[in-house]
Amino acid sequence: MAFDILELNGEDLRDQPYATRKAVLRQFIRGLETLRGAKHIRYTEHSESPRLLFEDIIQLGGEGIILKQLDSSYTEDYRSHNWLKVKLEQKAVCEVAGWTEGNNKRSESFGSLVLMQDGKYVGNVGGGFSDHELVEIGAHLKSCPSTPKPFQIDEPYTAVKTELKVLIRYHKRTENNVFRFPSFLKIVPSFFWGDFMEKEVCPKCKVELKVVYFLGVEPDFFVCPKCRLAYSLNLKENKKPLAHVIML
Repeated sequence: MAFDILELNGEDLRDQPYATRKAVLRQFIRGLETLRGAKHIRYTEHSESPRLLFEDIIQLGGEGIILKQLDSSYTEDYRSHNWLKVKLEQKAVCEVAGWTEGNNKRSESFGSLVLMQDGKYVGNVGGGFSDHELVEIGAHLKSCPSTPKPFQIDEPYTAVKTELKVLIRYHKRTENNVFRFPSFLKIVPSFFWGDFMEKEVCPKCKVELKVVYFLGVEPDFFVCPKCRLAYSLNLKENKKPLAHVIML
């Protein structure tokens, strides 16, 4: 598949507009039609309807398209905003079966989370975590009891018993139902962190609240669900919750 040409007969075409290079490429491909094997070279036409093209590519099982400015030159060694890669991104909620050891800066946390759905392996996710999330999630996993491995994978990992669930994004799945290019988005707040549970009393209506903290966005106040009063959290020293849920 041919979509660009950078040089022809010794002439450097990289500074030429993309539209010009495409026209040169089209003529060059046509001149090869009589050569053996040339029929296997497919010229990629430029589309003026990127949305329709994207939908067609996805229907054919592709991962996405590249948007290019017609007047852009070809640049090397850095990413230009004149070319934009658009990929299909899907999301999934997964259970955490365990974790792999981290190296260098991650030696104190973890390398990746081992994911499963319905008890079956669906991949590892190691990207998308903030430094704080690496520390918090790593500390939680290492405090969980170990458990027999529910499955074997190509690398060693520690299986733990945890209710931890995560939301990830990915581009597609392999034939074995494993995620391709997964990236961590956030913790799914479907479990309680016992160590992060506090009792609070609303200073206005005096209702007793149970505040349960999850990983997420760090708050400094919450709203009483009864009287809607917003007030500061009464946090213990050294406790830095990242999100919260309030229940009567």
